[in-house]
Amino acid sequence: MSCTYITGQEKKIVPFAQHVACTVEMANLDNPVDVAVVDEIHLIGARSSCREKISTLGISMQKK
Repeated sequence: MSCTYITGQEKKIVPFAQHVACTVEMANLDNPVDVAVVDEIHLIGARSSCREKISTLGISMQKK
């Protein structure tokens, strides 16, 4: 599987890649996604839903 990789220190753009792995800070907030995997467990508290936390990050999830 081809995947573009973007962090604050590194950027590896893979032509025609259908997936992007990036840090939260480098996420493209203008591009709605079907799936967002967020490895920031400290952002997910017991009092809020995961969807609300993702929304506060600005990641737009497409509704099906």
